[in-house]
Amino acid sequence: MNGRDVEGLRLFVDKLYIAIGKMIRQSGFDRTSVGQVIKVNGDGTYDVAAFSGTFTLPYKQTLKAGDVVRVKLPQNVWKDIYIESVE
Repeated sequence: MNGRDVEGLRLFVDKLYIAIGKMIRQSGFDRTSVGQVIKVNGDGTYDVAAFSGTFTLPYKQTLKAGDVVRVKLPQNVWKDIYIESVE
């Protein structure tokens, strides 16, 4: 193979890597992240840092700021995100 062929293959692999990453992010499977409670709201919700963002999520048990929790994203549907039970 000459340099041009190698460069073409490298470009192909880079584009394939990007496409596969996009497909994985959009696919429908559960995702779980370790999160941390950053604020306790008065209405039974908590501001939680997870998945590189901050989310206001309800939880039935009492948590305090700084608690580490697991945050579940069922079937990669962001509107259904919740704090997983630690019981």
